[in-house]
Amino acid sequence: IEGGKSINARYSTDGGNNTGWNFETVVFSGTGGWTDMSNWSNGYVPTAYDNVRISADVTMNSDYSVESITIDAGKELILGAGYTLETTDPLVIAAGAEFQAMAGAWIKSRINNTGGTITLGDDAIIEYDITNSGTMNMAGAIIREAINNSGTMTFAGTEQIYGGISNRGTMTLTGGETIVLGQGEEITNYAGSTVRYTGGAGVLALKAGTSYYNLEFADSDSQWQADSNLMVNGSFKVESGRFNLGSKQMTVKGDFTAANNQVFDAGTGIVAFDNPGGTSNIHGTTFANLTVTAGTTLIIDENATETITGALTMNGTAESPITLRSRLSGSAWNIDPRGTISASYVNVTDSTNISTINSSITVTGGGTGLRSTGWNFGGSSSTSTLASTAT
Repeated sequence: IEGGKSINARYSTDGGNNTGWNFETVVFSGTGGWTDMSNWSNGYVPTAYDNVRISADVTMNSDYSVESITIDAGKELILGAGYTLETTDPLVIAAGAEFQAMAGAWIKSRINNTGGTITLGDDAIIEYDITNSGTMNMAGAIIREAINNSGTMTFAGTEQIYGGISNRGTMTLTGGETIVLGQGEEITNYAGSTVRYTGGAGVLALKAGTSYYNLEFADSDSQWQADSNLMVNGSFKVESGRFNLGSKQMTVKGDFTAANNQVFDAGTGIVAFDNPGGTSNIHGTTFANLTVTAGTTLIIDENATETITGALTMNGTAESPITLRSRLSGSAWNIDPRGTISASYVNVTDSTNISTINSSITVTGGGTGLRSTGWNFGGSSSTSTLASTAT
């Protein structure tokens, strides 16, 4: 435009690759309602072709359609019960902002929560996908497409998520929820993610599937029951309440934190530490059956006791031995195996075998021990002081 001026394009859309046009953002900054024109920066209530910024708290108590909405930090937009909001571009929630959809509200928008809070009421419908890197609370919502989470989200109702869940953050389940997924869809817990179970009445099933990265339980009045084999690609922790493995197998690649018989009930199941080339920390637990795979290192708290009431299986290889050592070098940890033992290529440091049933644990094939009592390496003696390769 001659003179460097631009064209103000009201009720218009920026289709891209335009110069000299001003596609205005209409700002809500008043203290009244959405339909009060005096609350809007341009003196009119926005239409389907306007980009909207919310810089004051506002409640929408009617159906509205706009081009886009951005909610500023510290501000809140509430969509009233049963009303519909439609945007062409995503609804963006800034860090510190809030968006709340009341019961039965219908949001025909993609939602991009960049660090704020989303609260979705019972039967609130989100027509498209949600990208969440802030906080999201759901209590019976319906999501037509997927949730991509890198923040925190909490489920507390019957959630219907037809596009599945990609979890890279923290997902909390409060005990009363049901998660309904679309046909062929699933919950995928990526590296670094956490699923945390925090409560509910009675014996609770694991609603978020069988494959986790970090898996945590925390509620003193709750009991959870494994009804399938579990894969934990990160760490397993029971802070409070009780987790019952039953007859299932749980494979753990990271740390294992659960107090003896108070919060972890091994049942007749198998805990398998499968972390070749890596390290898992354990802190004194009673296992029904314990398996350690080749190349895995277990670090046990000094003075802690690892009790195995059933089968103990630790079979390394010459190239990938198993390593067992104390968290504090020179301070002993205890092992109490009471069932069958199969052990080969195991390097042990600072261990005392306190079993009255298996007074000597024989390691075949190869293995070394340092400051370890009640172990037999290659048929040498029950007390080994051989140089250890463990570090």
